[in-house]
Amino acid sequence: MTRDTIPEYLKAADICLKRMDFKTFVPFPYHQIESMCSREWIRHLLEIADKTQHLTPRERHALFWNTSACRVELLMAMISGAFAHASNDDRLKLFNWFAEALLATAQEDPYAIAVNKIHTSVEVEQLRRGLHPGNPRIGKLLGRLINACYQLSYGLYGDYTPEIGYETYGPYPIGKNRIFVKRHFAELNPQELWPELDKGIKEVRVLATYEDVDLEVDSCTHAIFKGDVVNGLRSYRVFVNGKEPKNEQQLQEAIDHLEARAIAQWEAVKKLDFEETKEKHVQQRCYNFIRLSKRVGIDWCPQYLLDSVKDKPLPTHIEIPEKQEDEDAMWYQASDPREPSPFPKLI
Repeated sequence: MTRDTIPEYLKAADICLKRMDFKTFVPFPYHQIESMCSREWIRHLLEIADKTQHLTPRERHALFWNTSACRVELLMAMISGAFAHASNDDRLKLFNWFAEALLATAQEDPYAIAVNKIHTSVEVEQLRRGLHPGNPRIGKLLGRLINACYQLSYGLYGDYTPEIGYETYGPYPIGKNRIFVKRHFAELNPQELWPELDKGIKEVRVLATYEDVDLEVDSCTHAIFKGDVVNGLRSYRVFVNGKEPKNEQQLQEAIDHLEARAIAQWEAVKKLDFEETKEKHVQQRCYNFIRLSKRVGIDWCPQYLLDSVKDKPLPTHIEIPEKQEDEDAMWYQASDPREPSPFPKLI
């Protein structure tokens, strides 16, 4: 039963939550904007869960942008349920729905206490075929490419759902002191969110082998490398929109394009006013579920969700405890679908 894995999920959630300061989230503090639409959000998730029950857990997982998107949304669904004072039955129903997809797909550590592995050993071997020799010059180029994709993802999806745009799979040990890592930037051109976007690069994949480098990935997509990823790069391969750049010049052109896009995207974000920013936040949150919604024929961003934030100030009914240990305890309780909500109700 997936409920038997709640302690494992909570261990992963605790690690992730302690690495974040929700008060610093932009453009709005997490507890304000998310509590504002929490009741409508839980309604939306329950509809998606009900209408996708005929799909297998693997099929549901495949309709998320990546595995971390599923993990992040699991955690955020539990906290939104606490904001909304949803019933324990509804929160446990949503927990099971997410957990089934993760348990059916992960090769180990389904909630990402330390690793993010969904590829079998055979699949890893297939991914490693055709890798090119690495060197520090290429390592620096890959660093720029990855950083450009990362910054663009935050511009497209904000602080709440950047995992739509980036994912890190691994580490996969492949020999003494060597690991294989796959980075996937799956959706860098969301036309439904930003219809005015340049219809250029949509997807980037970076495959790399490192020596004397370690990697830890948590349930909120934080990828923490230990070691020198520039000088430790031993082999690599890059795909842009499914095609491999023919030479370093083409790779450089892709980097230049993405860096320019990232800057332009942040300029577009800064132009949004208060009401536009709230509306965009709701759309960004819904975008993690757009493929699931379309698969079962429901509105991917329902009007009632947009109405829940329209023409309203940010709520101030939740106070964050001053002591860090008290705040940590609050978020931990909110993450547990079996526990009562630690938050006051939104009137």
